[in-house]
Amino acid sequence: MARNFSKLLLIGTAGFLGVVIAREQWLFLIPVAAIPLVLLWPVQMSLGMFAFILPFDSVAALDKEGIGTTLNFIIGAASGLILLTTGIVTRRLERPPRAALWWGLFVLWSALTVLWALEPETALGRLPTVFASFLLYVAAVCFRMTRKELSGVLLLAMLGGIIAAGYASLNFMRAGGGERATLVLGERTTNPNQFAAIMLLPLSLALGRFISSRGWVNRIAMMASVAVIAFAILLSMSRGSLIAVGALIVVYVYRIGVHRRMVLAVSVLILLLFAMPDLFFTRVQGGIISRAAGRFDIWQVGLTAFKHYGIFGAGLDNFPVAYDKFVGDAPRFPGYRNNPHNIYLGISVEMGIVGLLLFLGAVRSQLRAVQRFQADANGLVPPVVVACEAACWGMLVAGFSGSFVWNKVFWLSWILLAIAVRVVYREKAACDSAGTIETRLPRVVVGQYARVASHPIGTNSFR
Repeated sequence: MARNFSKLLLIGTAGFLGVVIAREQWLFLIPVAAIPLVLLWPVQMSLGMFAFILPFDSVAALDKEGIGTTLNFIIGAASGLILLTTGIVTRRLERPPRAALWWGLFVLWSALTVLWALEPETALGRLPTVFASFLLYVAAVCFRMTRKELSGVLLLAMLGGIIAAGYASLNFMRAGGGERATLVLGERTTNPNQFAAIMLLPLSLALGRFISSRGWVNRIAMMASVAVIAFAILLSMSRGSLIAVGALIVVYVYRIGVHRRMVLAVSVLILLLFAMPDLFFTRVQGGIISRAAGRFDIWQVGLTAFKHYGIFGAGLDNFPVAYDKFVGDAPRFPGYRNNPHNIYLGISVEMGIVGLLLFLGAVRSQLRAVQRFQADANGLVPPVVVACEAACWGMLVAGFSGSFVWNKVFWLSWILLAIAVRVVYREKAACDSAGTIETRLPRVVVGQYARVASHPIGTNSFR
């Protein structure tokens, strides 16, 4: 069935291509040319390309003003459609994990708050992003992905981060280091804090590949990738993301132990601090004096708003509206229409305690899946799972000073974690059914994996 469908699609593509050329509609050649690639590599060309372009999301708006629909929104919608279509045709769809139910309830409650939102128009404007994020999540986690396909997606996500980090760092040095590093395209600029948060996922993936890589060439390449991405995060001078990087490293140490590759990676990160400009240390030292750039005052107003809207919430994306009603409670006036700069406070005010519990339930469900696998695999957690889990923890920590719960990279991190856990579970089941865990792979030299080196999911999960 799948083969016949591919033939029909290729025939239709060829016919449509002829019409495009005859009418000289050259703009349509791009999507038409991509169809054969989608047929050959549906996962990499859908979810992989979505992950690759994600770091450029804020500067990739399709309108001239740079505030409308982004290119990645279109790619995300196409990715979900491609995965669902491929899954149906090839019969590779399966039941979603338990966490999908929690995320679904969280999204449903977020949508219901539109009914009593302080500004329903504002809430309605956020709904397309809310539903698009969840639908992509469901489409991706229900697709039965192979390890090779997952590896391709992770590689593209890492490459996108490397390119974005290198571009931002190069622009910073060309500008003389007067401002914080971020992505700039024409008049479009990504918020440096948001840029640093987006880089957490590629950083974790690069670190995971460095830890699990074999051969000096691969190790040097992955270590250079870690350095490039970490350098861009440091140059963004985002204090919240700096703490998130520390949390990310703690997850790695907790999962794999203190090993010479981890020590080397941390040493490189410390050495990068010596290349930082004086502005970096001024921002770090002035965090308390500046009351976290006014965040302390915003949070105090947010807590006051939570006392009034803490049960059912003020409505999706209505934190700034509720904030303006109590802005006078701030010790220092932080301005009007501020975002919460804290995903937990933002959810609490907008969706109430009900929304916060659903959000924490979804997070707990996904993290418990890792714990269950660890228990089933006698303490072994493959590097690919550690990389995705560490990125998720980094997002959660960065969320204490950022507002990005509906950001695409936040959802992509949880998507990749869910897929990684499912992939390694299937590999473990295959090994168990075969009655052996022997493999020809060389022994891995990564902390706790040395004692279980013959297990394929512990050595080669990134390939």
